[in-house]
Amino acid sequence: MLKKTVMLLITVFLFSGTSCALAPPHSPAEEIALHSWYLSGQKVRLSFEGDEMTIRSEGSDDRIYLKGKYFTDEDKLTVLSDDCGTVIMTYRLVADKLELTYAGRTAELVKDSSFIDIQ
Repeated sequence: MLKKTVMLLITVFLFSGTSCALAPPHSPAEEIALHSWYLSGQKVRLSFEGDEMTIRSEGSDDRIYLKGKYFTDEDKLTVLSDDCGTVIMTYRLVADKLELTYAGRTAELVKDSSFIDIQ
């Protein structure tokens, strides 16, 4: 009887542990929203929380701030911002780097591996 109880507890433990495992992203859009990103050498951070995206700079005279509801497709990141209206950027994910292009200018951001946003 004790052996059956131990086996049952082990089985429940194993199945409950696998249901909480973080599944790998299925697309670049999922990979982007799963992490925070920063502009190398500068204090600019791109982060996601729920259905909102924020780009923020700190400690700079040229302050950058963009916040709003976001949508992604295969190569576009669209942000609906109260301050800036609709902002459409193209993106390209290459390993741990994210290239964002807007108005002909491209910025390369690096994945912040120390932080994973579990949504």
